[in-house]
Amino acid sequence: MTTNLNESEHPLVTPTFVGTDDEKMSVLQYWSNLIGLVRSMNAVVITHENKLAILIQIQKEIDLISAEVNNITAKLSTDQDGAPELTQDVTKQDQTVDLTIPESVQEIDCFTGRPISKFNPTVISKAEQMQRLAGNYYSSKAKKK
Repeated sequence: MTTNLNESEHPLVTPTFVGTDDEKMSVLQYWSNLIGLVRSMNAVVITHENKLAILIQIQKEIDLISAEVNNITAKLSTDQDGAPELTQDVTKQDQTVDLTIPESVQEIDCFTGRPISKFNPTVISKAEQMQRLAGNYYSSKAKKK
């Protein structure tokens, strides 16, 4: 009995890697693990808001790592002893990655189902906090039934 593995939804496009055979093998393993994790998100994460939050943060991480790899704020200069070195160029500081959370993604309170306000957080009494921590908290809606 033979089993054929075919990707019909999104074919995987693997870039061409360079280096020694050992390095290529480790890079291919890293690449396949990374893509496997990204593509399994729909099976693991259920909520649409969580999927969006993950995708937005992944994009920010990619932008940050891309800036580090390309070293966009560095320029080549010569040290006092004549050796070349990379120094930070202060004129390119405006190209840094903005890591603010967009307004479209809001945290949702798991007990009330309402968005959490960053500026007006809901105050929870100590007794209710202890009940929630112990796992025996029942909302006032459930008590009235």
